[in-house]
Amino acid sequence: NDAKEKIREALVNAKSMNIGVIHFITGVGNHSQNGVPILKPLVLDICEGFNVKATVPSLNPGVVVCDLNKPVDK
Repeated sequence: NDAKEKIREALVNAKSMNIGVIHFITGVGNHSQNGVPILKPLVLDICEGFNVKATVPSLNPGVVVCDLNKPVDK
């Protein structure tokens, strides 16, 4: 879908421009059906597929921080 493509595009562009960290503002799902987040798990999944470490800060759970210089912990 369109969101997947935009996330992938942002990661590829950030890597090509040597940007070390990218923040995706996903929200916490308050406006999603039944309050279940949709974008956050999508970003986390795509980052894992790119072997990029992604974290959700405890102080701001509406953001996913992707560190393009660190691989996924396995």
